[in-house]
Amino acid sequence: MEILSPWILSRFPRSGREQWLVLACCLATLLGCGRPARELGQVEGQVTFQGQAVGAGLVVFHGPQQGIPMMTAAVDSNGHYQVAMAEGRGLPLGEYQVRVVPPPVEVAFGQPIAEPADSGNIPPRYRDVATSGLTLRVTSGGNRFDIDMLP
Repeated sequence: MEILSPWILSRFPRSGREQWLVLACCLATLLGCGRPARELGQVEGQVTFQGQAVGAGLVVFHGPQQGIPMMTAAVDSNGHYQVAMAEGRGLPLGEYQVRVVPPPVEVAFGQPIAEPADSGNIPPRYRDVATSGLTLRVTSGGNRFDIDMLP
């Protein structure tokens, strides 16, 4: 019983040049052509409305110059948030526009998406980067970005 049929064997490259080309393609596939890791600056903070912790919501960072069209960080029940990406904790270094939005509304599959409940502790002007007035420059190391929203 033959392990490899003659048809399969006839398809393998025979010359040294062809074998090196196949080996190079296999290595490129295995190693990938990814970008080098970017340096991240850790970002965390507290979200408050008139000095009181906002108990739920999302802090949204927009940094298209850094290749981050949008990154979100969930606000916990104490108003604290911390940014984490697949690459690690934080955001790539650079400038970001920031907004704060109410938590997403969960709906059953197939049901119409409901509008988010009015979150009185997140004023409408903070929900849009054009009107929030919030910007962050992420630098190497730790970056504390507290957001105290006013009516």
